[in-house]
Amino acid sequence: MHFRELYMKFFFIIMLSILLVACGGSDSKDNSPINNETNVNPTANAGEDQVVNMESSVILSGSGTDEDGSVVSYHWVQNSGITVDLLDADVPVLSFISPSANEDVTLSFELTVTDQEGATGKDSVDILVVFLNSPPIADAGVSQFVVSDELVTLDARDSSDFESAFLSYSWRQIDDTGISIELNDSHLAQPAFTVTGLTAAITAIFEVQIFDGIDGASDTVNIAIRPVTKWRLNDTGITLCGDYAYGYSNVHSSDEDCSLDKDSDDDPIPDEQDADFGRDKIFNNKSDGIAGFSYTKLDDKGDPLPQTADNWSCVLDNVTGLVWEGKTGNGDLHDISYTYTWYDPDDNSHGGSAGTPRGGNCNGSDCDTQGLVNQSNSDKYCGMSNWRVPSKSELHSLMFYGVSQSALVDTNYFPNTYKRSYWTSTAYSGDPIRAWFINFRPEMSDLSLPQGNGVYRGRKDEAKLVRLASPIMNFDDLNKK
Repeated sequence: MHFRELYMKFFFIIMLSILLVACGGSDSKDNSPINNETNVNPTANAGEDQVVNMESSVILSGSGTDEDGSVVSYHWVQNSGITVDLLDADVPVLSFISPSANEDVTLSFELTVTDQEGATGKDSVDILVVFLNSPPIADAGVSQFVVSDELVTLDARDSSDFESAFLSYSWRQIDDTGISIELNDSHLAQPAFTVTGLTAAITAIFEVQIFDGIDGASDTVNIAIRPVTKWRLNDTGITLCGDYAYGYSNVHSSDEDCSLDKDSDDDPIPDEQDADFGRDKIFNNKSDGIAGFSYTKLDDKGDPLPQTADNWSCVLDNVTGLVWEGKTGNGDLHDISYTYTWYDPDDNSHGGSAGTPRGGNCNGSDCDTQGLVNQSNSDKYCGMSNWRVPSKSELHSLMFYGVSQSALVDTNYFPNTYKRSYWTSTAYSGDPIRAWFINFRPEMSDLSLPQGNGVYRGRKDEAKLVRLASPIMNFDDLNKK
């Protein structure tokens, strides 16, 4: 081989080696680390979409991850919907109260998470707030005491609704009086009516139904309606007549039919007896009291009740306008058995004595007439605070002299009545230590007695029963016709 060929072969080998080194063609591996400066953004998770009610607690449960580092901060913002108060928007989990609205609304929130390199990730969540209608509040107004032939107006204007000022009304009569009352427009907030020709007191009950477009509510009101009356005093309750037996059979009787001329003994039955006149003649029925007496039962708030009510607290006399204390048998303040001495520290009548305090046997008050009055007024018994001991004429107006009763009173309305003595507020003018009382025992009502009609006078230090009275407000208006 020539020198020139050797030289060229060697040169070729050298050049090939240089090329292989420059192109990395060597079989050996480079284990030095690769310097990669690219950061991976964090991932945000705003939680699942939710459906919630109005004015309820909502929890936003957010989180964040970062595959090449860590999440260092969180931040919530609201993107749409009724604005709510986010007290701390820089925590992954927060809560707020959903707003009120009159329709369904969607609230949209966005969570942003940030890693240590300042890179961010975002996610959003929707909260659907479902509209829940608040039912209206129905108010049929207060109970009324009215007279027939008079215009009466019902009133539901105090009914209300949280979401809407526009309410519809529908009234209807729901009592069992048997008397149908026609309203001028049952869809008004204030419909009116008039009842004519009433011969006995009734308690009409009306229901109003309120509707706000979605929900409804109802309320009732009692309207006590009494006939027009020219009497302010009750009659005797005597509905039968006596015969005139002298010179005839000489067998006397007092339970004869007044419409007859003669009785079974052929004795004449004279005209113009007690039973021929007054309320016990004209209103002789039992629909609201016997033989011309007319009463309305009241509940513990003083509201009128239907005549068919089985339980009541007080009784309104529709003729005199007096509300009478109901007596109980359960040991409370108004127990039937409690007794009281006569005591009125303000009594100056006829130079009289104030009486005797705390001399009776009772519970719940000082055991004298003034003590029972004071406690009943303090309690607003039957909704009233003007209770007093009735006068002699007022208490006497309760007395019934008709067909025999267990006591001289209509026991259908005053079942808890002892056949004993009840104090009046009337002092006896002839003796300062005495006052008048009335005995409701039938055999004590002999009209031939000096005082007559079961009315007597007794010492103020004697313990007797008491039935309080309270005049109903504006009752004069009920008898103006």
